[in-house]
Formats: sequence, C-alpha cells, structure tokens
Amino acid sequence: MKRVFKASVSREGDGFVAQCLEVDMASQGRTEDEALANLEEALALHFEAPRAGL
Repeated sequence: MKRVFKASVSREGDGFVAQCLEVDMASQGRTEDEALANLEEALALHFEAPRAGL
C-alpha cells in the first residue's frame, strides 16, 4: 500500500532539510533531491511492518 505525504523543503546552512507535513519527521541532504530521498527512506522505514526477531 502506497501513501502520499506532503513535504516542505528549506535551506539550512550548506544543505537542505525536508520535513513531512503530516508526520513529525524530517531529514537532510546536500541537495533538495537528496533531502527528499532521505525523507522518503525514513518514512518507508517508519511505516515498515514489524518483523519477528531471530
């Protein structure tokens, strides 16, 4: 199941910060695209179904 979230990107020093507007989560990167990609990965990990430990 795919979910769509809105993100805000702002410049912070030498890089960029991408913040999810619906979930209290943010990520950063050297470029806007990198910050958004890092945010997408963080959201995917956050919503990943838990797995049983070994």
